[in-house]
Amino acid sequence: MRLLLLSDLHAQSKKDPGGQDAKLLCDDFRADVNANPLLSLIESAKSSEEFSCDYIVCAGDMTNRASPDGVRFVWEKLHDLKNTTGAKDVFATVGNHDVSSRPPEKNDAAAIAEHQDTFPRENLMRLAPRFPSASEEKSDKYWSHGYYLERLNGFSVNVLIINSCWLHENHTDLYRGSITSYTLEKIRHDLSALSAEDNIGLTILHHHPHQHSELSLGSDDVMRNGQKLIDLLNENGEWLIIHGHKHHPKFVKAAGQIGMPFVMACGSFSGQIGGANASVSRNFLHRISIDVAKGLKGVVETWAWLDGLGWKKEGTADNKFPKSFGFGFDGDLRALARSIETDIGGQPAKKWIELQKTFPETRYLLPDEIRLLRRHLERLGLQFSGGDNSALAPYEVGRKMK
Repeated sequence: MRLLLLSDLHAQSKKDPGGQDAKLLCDDFRADVNANPLLSLIESAKSSEEFSCDYIVCAGDMTNRASPDGVRFVWEKLHDLKNTTGAKDVFATVGNHDVSSRPPEKNDAAAIAEHQDTFPRENLMRLAPRFPSASEEKSDKYWSHGYYLERLNGFSVNVLIINSCWLHENHTDLYRGSITSYTLEKIRHDLSALSAEDNIGLTILHHHPHQHSELSLGSDDVMRNGQKLIDLLNENGEWLIIHGHKHHPKFVKAAGQIGMPFVMACGSFSGQIGGANASVSRNFLHRISIDVAKGLKGVVETWAWLDGLGWKKEGTADNKFPKSFGFGFDGDLRALARSIETDIGGQPAKKWIELQKTFPETRYLLPDEIRLLRRHLERLGLQFSGGDNSALAPYEVGRKMK
């Protein structure tokens, strides 16, 4: 199962406040394929299988400052992308910029009057097809209970879509995501009804459920009751949590007991990136491929937006989020290193691609696990050589020169 991830697009109109600074303008959708990230992706998908997928995922902040034009534009284009790639559906959730919870500038009388005559999520609820799901039942549950749960029978995977902006109509909760005790209770009830075989799940929400404070990105905005959500998911199978908001890509195991969910923080597809993060991150597009027949195991691929060149496979500047890596390895790294050493035997070296055929579980190594495997191999007199640093994989593994 392949998921194409677009998060934090922050589209708006040139006439919107700050619109001249936006990277994705809904009223300037230029024909130059390499001048617009969303057009480039749609056009590339028409002529190439590179971005093929089964589902489109948007983890919130389709627009910027709750621009009505921006949110309509992105919702339409996400469905254009679905049709172009042949994806089965669009899974989306609301971000804080999609909700009109902040009052307009004091000197804009017309905007103030319009704001007083609407409610914060109205632009989202007017979308066609319905947001977040074309299913009236699922969308109603999302807006009334803060989530909906869907079963993908073709892949035997559960998808949990959460509204982490549910409390953003309360101005004291504008700067962090939340999941209430009520919503957790409802989710617990639904998960308890699943059969023992229904043990692989995806959770899609906008805010980060655990700490994400690298690069001075803040430590006081973690989602309220996020750890309770993580613990609940851990009690009910294997889960991958996908979120946006931070504009900084990160893939880790949640802290806690054995079997905790993986958490994927998406980079920003076309939003502004500031501060120390700007020296590390670009605008990113991700695809997650899950080998569901083997459990929650898969590969994450990342493309970076390069002005004038389009979407290119490239990792971050500090190499902590490479352009391609796996997840789901559940073996012993020391034992794997010994097995690789035995397989190489008396040979001076062996290509990594050949070792992966012999040890297919290496496909599911997280970046930190690859680094640890490298250290275990070095203790056995082996070393990595060559390869693409942005992928972390060596060209070959061989004996150290004496």
